[in-house]
This record gives sequence, structure tokens and C-alpha cells, in this order.
Amino acid sequence: YKRKLANPETFRATTVPSKPSRPLQVIVIGAGPAGLSAARQLHDSGISVLVLEARDRLGGRVHTKAFPAKSLGAAAGHARGARTPHGTGDVNQRQSLPPANLDLGASYIHGCAPGNPAYDLAKACGIKFETRGGGYSEGWGMNGTWYDVATRRVIPWEDVYAAFRVLERVMAQMRQNAREIEAQHASAGGDEDPDDQPLANAFEVALDQVMKADIGKPLTDVQMRVLESAKVVSWAYVGGMSELSFLANRGLTAEDLQDTDESDYSDASDDEPSIDRAKQARDAPSLDNGGEAAADGTERKRAPDGLVVEGYGQVIHALGDGLHVITEAVVSKVTRFHRGGSTMCKVTTRDGRSFISEYVVCTLPLGVLKGLSSESSVSFDPPLSASKIDAIKHLGMGVENKVILRFAKPFWPHSVSARRSKAYIQCTDQRFRFVDMHKFGKEGTLVAHVCPPFSHDYDRMSDEEVVSEVLRVLGRMFPDVPGLGDNPTTLQG
Repeated sequence: YKRKLANPETFRATTVPSKPSRPLQVIVIGAGPAGLSAARQLHDSGISVLVLEARDRLGGRVHTKAFPAKSLGAAAGHARGARTPHGTGDVNQRQSLPPANLDLGASYIHGCAPGNPAYDLAKACGIKFETRGGGYSEGWGMNGTWYDVATRRVIPWEDVYAAFRVLERVMAQMRQNAREIEAQHASAGGDEDPDDQPLANAFEVALDQVMKADIGKPLTDVQMRVLESAKVVSWAYVGGMSELSFLANRGLTAEDLQDTDESDYSDASDDEPSIDRAKQARDAPSLDNGGEAAADGTERKRAPDGLVVEGYGQVIHALGDGLHVITEAVVSKVTRFHRGGSTMCKVTTRDGRSFISEYVVCTLPLGVLKGLSSESSVSFDPPLSASKIDAIKHLGMGVENKVILRFAKPFWPHSVSARRSKAYIQCTDQRFRFVDMHKFGKEGTLVAHVCPPFSHDYDRMSDEEVVSEVLRVLGRMFPDVPGLGDNPTTLQG
């Protein structure tokens, strides 16, 4: 189906205030992507459905903000001692930054291939997304430009390649170690999954095994710094590796191992791959259009990620179009009761409203289900089953955040040519990685993706302190980074 898209400013107006014309069959709690997807399927199947959302908008962790044009003043574009930047035009003459739609939350479609519901919906609605540079999963790997904050230099690609070659070998070794753990557990007659361990421990064991093997000379200091940051973008972007499960992150439960081909756990090759072949694959035009290459230069089969250029809110708008949604409805209790010969559900909100339906689909965030805040906790009568409570208890959650910075002009290399500069910028400060949104038409915009522990800590900092820290790190990567008062900057996330 084809749906007309609206400006993000109108996303709140996608609800239909009229009441259903027939008895309500299903209430969906939560108007994030999961809740709206469920409601969309039900609605399009002819089922009467109501969505209750606690916020004053749709989308949950998807939130596209329309940044207005911003005046730069008389000294527009001039940072102290600034040099003429790479790229196009004389931006020093610009008097304002143009408006821009930017995502404060989710901004990627992961796996741009038919069969992915988000991808299929985006294609059907004509939503534009970019797979250039490999997207989220690969863009910050070998495809990106790496900077060493210890030396203030661009890291030669050969050093990045060497680090990622070791990373691939470590991953293969971790998989082999998991297979051996599973085999030992099975031979001992264990019925359940084997004992787990922190991912950090499993990585260090495998790294030690790899480094003791015959792989040539050891990694240099800068290559080790790349490897440490590569661990973050591979696993620890929402939580430290000491907090992550080895078996869960590798998908290595007993059932997964039985269904996995033996060759998947072998090393990529017994022969050292050609670095020239890998570099050629990295620089090939097909890579910049969504293709991906492994460290040995071969093409990966996994579909690329797509950056939704004008905001993921377009997907939310398409999902919510025509649905009956009530916003600012903070659910406090879900009750199952019997009426006549039927089992019914009552959903109660904190302001005393009640809604009756035959079924309830609950898409509440994990933090709400865990009851982390008394202001948002929801009770169930009868209580949830022991298995559900146990699953909620043991599921972990983390934080990846963003800092959106808009400058009068880019101080980083920003040529539109893929061969001259990359949209994805990495550094050896494990807390940060950056997307050059100027490359995607968002003038003067750089987005920092922030990993733990800083993504947890900056809730206790002022906006100025957070922006200053990001600028300090950028100053270890680029010359002529403006100070906090030199250019208009914006903190969002």
C-alpha cells in the first residue's frame, strides 16, 4: 500500500479521535514500533483495536525532531583561527543553518532486504534511506575513517585492517570455544544450557589463544587501540562487555548450535588474505551503495543497514496512519475478569479512565515491566506467570545515546565524494563514534553516538558539560574545532 507522508511536526496528529463503531476487540498498550505494528496488522485484518500511549506523541524510542533554521549572526561560520574547509562553496557567507529533520532515537533500518517488515514498509511508502558506507553495523568498522585520539592522527588503513583481521580470528575462536563448552556439557549429560560467562572473559581467553598462534608479528599499540574500540561497536554499544552474556551474544544455546553448520565456526581462511584485495573491496563503488566486505575482501551475505535520511518518524507515521490512538494515557493496571461466559480485559490509566476489550497486546518497554520507576510501573491481575516474570528479571537493558551538534560549517573532511571522505567516523576513544550528516544533506551536522559508561553518566551532567566533552574529543581528532561559544551547537538524545 502507498501512504501519504507528513512532515515530522504533524506526527502527533496521526491519531483518529473517533471511537470504534463496534465493540472493542483488542487494546494495544504502547505506540512504539512494536505496538503500532501489531495494531496495524489487526486493523488491516478488520479487527477493532485501540492503542494507548503514555507519551504525547507516537514512536517510543523513535523520535524525529524538526530542527528549525538557525541564524548564525554576523560572525557566521568563523571559528577562531579556522582554515578554509575541504568541500563545497564558501560557507562563511551563509547567514543561517537550514532546517533539518534529525532522529533523536532510532535512525537505521537494520537489514535492508525483502522480508524485513521495516524495510518493506519503507519501500512501499517511498521512504528514502541510505546504505552508503555500510550503515550502522559496518560503517564504523573497516569502512569508516579512524582517528587516534592519543596521537591526533588519522590511523592508516593497514593498521585498521590488521586489528579487524585479529578481531575476526578472535570471533572464530570464541565460536570454537563455545562449541567445545557445549560438547563437554553434552557429554556430561547436561540437559540445560551450559554455564555462561561474561563476554569480556570469553574475549580475553580467545584473544590470548589467537595471539599465541602463528599469526605473524603482534599488534602495535595503535592497532590494539583500534581493536579495543572495535569490541565496542561489535558488542558493547549498550553495555560493558563484563555485563554481557557470552552464549547469548553469540547465539550459542544448545538449539542454535545444533542448527548451525560446522563450517560457520571455522576460521575465515587458513591463508593470510591479501590486504590489497581487502582495500580494493573497501574502495569499490558497490561498497558505498550498501555492499559489505569481510577483512579478506570477500562479499558478505548479510543485508546492509539503511539510514533513514529524513527521519524514522516517517515509518511511525505510516504505521499509525488511520489507527485509533489515545496519547497521554499512562496505564497503571491490566485486569483479566469474567463477564457472562467470556473472559475480558480491563485496562486502567493513572487518571482513572478504564477501557474494556477481549484481548490486550502489551508492548511496554522493558524498564516499565521491570518496575524501575513507581511513576510508570504497571500491575497485572492476575499476576504474570512465573516464566514471564523470570524472563523480565533476567533480560538486561542498556543505553546508547546521541549528541546532535550543528555547526556553522564543517571542520571535518566532508567532501561528497565517497573516495575522499567517509560518512562514518571512528576514533580510539571507546565512548564515541560519529556520523557526518552533512554528507547526507544535513548541513553542518555531526551526530555523536555515545556508548556506556558515558551514555549513563551524562544524565547527571549539564548540556554544556556534555557538549564540551564531545568537543574535547573532536579536538583530539581534527584541527580548528570550535569552542562551546564559537558556533551554534545543540544537545539532543
